[in-house]
Amino acid sequence: MNDLYPQISIIVPIYNVAEYLPACLDSILKQTNKSFEVLLIDDGSLDDSSIICDQYATLDNRIKVFHKENGGVSSARNLGLDNASGEWISFIDADDSIDNEFLNLEGIPEGYVIVEKSHYRIFDDTVKPNISFSKASSISIQKDIFRFFVNKRTNSVWNKIYNKRVLNNTRFITDVTIGEDFLFNLMCIKNVQRYFFSPIGAYYYTNRKGSATYALKEVSFDRLVILINNINYIISITYKTPFENLGKCIISSSYIYRICRMSQLLSKDQFKFIKEVYSSIHLFQMNYVSIKGILQYFYSKLSLFFLFRIRYKGN
Repeated sequence: MNDLYPQISIIVPIYNVAEYLPACLDSILKQTNKSFEVLLIDDGSLDDSSIICDQYATLDNRIKVFHKENGGVSSARNLGLDNASGEWISFIDADDSIDNEFLNLEGIPEGYVIVEKSHYRIFDDTVKPNISFSKASSISIQKDIFRFFVNKRTNSVWNKIYNKRVLNNTRFITDVTIGEDFLFNLMCIKNVQRYFFSPIGAYYYTNRKGSATYALKEVSFDRLVILINNINYIISITYKTPFENLGKCIISSSYIYRICRMSQLLSKDQFKFIKEVYSSIHLFQMNYVSIKGILQYFYSKLSLFFLFRIRYKGN
């Protein structure tokens, strides 16, 4: 690969992260794989982030800076995708960092289009392993990839490197603020025939109190609304397509159980919507769900059914 056509395009959405940005960029510039470009998308930052972006661009010609009005992380990533020239795409959050080998793609067999790396979470300067791969492994049968995606997936995009051809012009949904990574992966996974887990390199994710994910844990009603909205997106992406069963498996294994745990917050209209959703999912369609997931789904379904009858007398 030459400088005009780098192997990897790294997309970094940036908004008011001046405190963390230099460490993130330094970790990128220390990579052993030097064939990359860095697309810094300044999403209307109000602090010194934009200045730091411009300063780093003068230090390394592989860094390209885009300043835009604030539109959210999805719009920032989409701008990066529109300008990426690499064969592979990596998404790195500006308050995180990567080790020196994260961009190392050596040993990836031909035809594998998503590479997942180990990742660690940092809580108050304490590093805790989240998913760590001790050896290389892979999935090369699509139905097994779907089973993995339904039962064991990590929703994030930052611990994966995507071959550009699997994206197939896929873009992030800009009006989704929580769960945008998952929905992006859902749109991509339909095109994936080969998935690789690499033991080389790791991503370090920082849990910050100001992050959207952290704030979501504090407000259960907001979380409930987001879960219901994301069900609607899953339906719009997969229903009435060859991947309808995949969508129903995701909803049954990941959403109904969580909504059941917040059932006391459901309004009557929300109850009716969930009832319609679970009434449309049948056992023969749950071919990618684990036995444990199936049992958990039917337990949640019965619990919601009886709670609905008690609260609204079956109306």
